[in-house]
Amino acid sequence: MAQKAGWDPAWIRDDRDVAAVLAGCRFDARAGERCVTFCAEYLQHSKGAWAGSPFRLEPWQSDLVRRAFGWLRADGSRRFRTVYLEVPKKNGKSTLAAAVVLYLLVADGEAGAEVYGAAVDRAQASIVYNQAVSMVRQSPSLARRLVLTDYQKRIAYPRTNSLYRVLSADVAAHEGLNASGVVIDELHAHPSRKLYDTLRYSGAARRQPLSWIITTAGVRDETGIGWSMHEHARKVLDGLEPDDALLPVIYGAGPDEDWGEPTTWAHANPNYGVTVHANEFGDAVQAARHQPAEESAFRRYRLNQWVSATNRAIDLGEWDRNHAHAVDDEDLVGRAVFGGLDLASVADLTALVWVSPCPVVEGAVDLVCRFWLPEGALEKGPTASLYRAWVDQGLLRTTPGDATDYDFIVAAVTEDATRFNVQSLGIDRLWQGQWAAGRLIDAGLPVVAVGQGFLSMAAPMREFLRLLTAGALHHGGHPVLRWMADGLEVRQDPAGNFKPDRASSRQKIDGIVATLMGIDGWSRSGGGSGERLAELRVW
Repeated sequence: MAQKAGWDPAWIRDDRDVAAVLAGCRFDARAGERCVTFCAEYLQHSKGAWAGSPFRLEPWQSDLVRRAFGWLRADGSRRFRTVYLEVPKKNGKSTLAAAVVLYLLVADGEAGAEVYGAAVDRAQASIVYNQAVSMVRQSPSLARRLVLTDYQKRIAYPRTNSLYRVLSADVAAHEGLNASGVVIDELHAHPSRKLYDTLRYSGAARRQPLSWIITTAGVRDETGIGWSMHEHARKVLDGLEPDDALLPVIYGAGPDEDWGEPTTWAHANPNYGVTVHANEFGDAVQAARHQPAEESAFRRYRLNQWVSATNRAIDLGEWDRNHAHAVDDEDLVGRAVFGGLDLASVADLTALVWVSPCPVVEGAVDLVCRFWLPEGALEKGPTASLYRAWVDQGLLRTTPGDATDYDFIVAAVTEDATRFNVQSLGIDRLWQGQWAAGRLIDAGLPVVAVGQGFLSMAAPMREFLRLLTAGALHHGGHPVLRWMADGLEVRQDPAGNFKPDRASSRQKIDGIVATLMGIDGWSRSGGGSGERLAELRVW
């Protein structure tokens, strides 16, 4: 009798469930089981070792689906109107979402069902669509009943006049939708809450609309929809905020767990041992222990921990281990070099770094650095004494006057070009860079513009960190560059890309920025990992 009344202890997980039963809700085991059975009988895996085998849900997936579809309100409609699933990468959240899409389309009992897939862009939203299409094509039963229109990213079920389609990110175009189901992918990457709010209320005329939100952890942003939804879901789980229509499910490592321990990896990843394996973590953990930026990415993507927008990028011990041999000007005479020139705006440090393939260690690079500062800056600011010491040691050159003398620097760069085989010289696109670029182009140098945003900096930043981890960034122990490396902070975008953050860095980082521009040119020439870079812009 207690079970019939909704008091089955297997499905009473917290005080919210108790309150729901007291308010007239009940758990219908058959309703929950129906979706699980649909997956096993009609769907097949489309990738990896399981391709072609029935899609039998993992225990954690089965539990989630049963709760989402089995809990009913007093009127017989679904209790939960939003499912929020936050889980590390490679745990099958997109595959599960594709299965839910197909269930809502053909087996939910909704005439004229309208199911929509949305993400920060159409390409991301197409990930779930492509999974669903593969499942349909491998299911003789579904393939006979459903009509696939790939160019529209659309699946139709003519029998009930139902459809599923992928939406663009154009919010205005989606006003007036009558959604019975919505799948929103990677909520953490959405730049605003406009699309989320539009879709959330698009099912107001439906009896039991369902929003299925899947995401990994992102960058903490108090104004972002991703962080806002995460915090709301966490507080609902902790009983701090009421929301009986939300089913929050969050898998991830706790703040006090040791991120380098296999027990933590297993706890954070519900598909550990199935689609996520311990051997995938070893190299990533080693890199993360020596590079704070890599640690941030590991915690976020593999352990589902939300991270700060800025992170310290370099462990100084790792930096010092790259002092493989001395590097000086004479070593680069006649050798191919790829330069990066980071020009000061008015009265600050200017950095030039030449990157050259190391003739001794294959795949490594040698760095030769130049730094300039106006003479007047040696008497001002908290670092003036440090700058004076570097000038005395010949590590920092001065230019006449109180402001950066660009003519002086252009002359020095041109002199280097008579001795080195310059393949490219990257310069920032800001106004002083444009002026210097014109002068250097007139002198015959192959100058290219390098932006300072995520698009331009992400790839060379990854290559920089890869070289550092491999001990292949031979910087010769230059004290000024070491000081800059120690202070480097990086900013992370929602997609997980890093770029130097001048505003947050504890000291000047011009030499690191110049190094990245040099690495950018070297990578484009065929050096490094061969990662595809942003489009090159030539002045």
